Amino acid sequence: MEFNHKEEIRDLEDRIQNSSLWTNNNSSYLQMLEPSIYIGENNKNKYYLIYMEDLNTFNTIPNLSGNYKTFCLVYEMDKNILNIYEYYLMFSV
Repeated sequence: MEFNHKEEIRDLEDRIQNSSLWTNNNSSYLQMLEPSIYIGENNKNKYYLIYMEDLNTFNTIPNLSGNYKTFCLVYEMDKNILNIYEYYLMFSV
């Protein structure tokens, strides 16, 4: 999803930067949850939010092994693009 209106972009970026759910720190524990395209990338222009629908949690590693429906949102500040990925994460404790 690409944003083109300056007011919408400014509003979205303010909300992302001021939200406790979004992070631009692509830590090693978040890398366990995200799509492989972003693993190892630590770009301060990208903000991440990972939501596990089955657990109703954000940016959190599950306590139990399972197959979890997951959404990864990545907003690229320098390109004004929001990427949304939906996938099942097979996680083992």
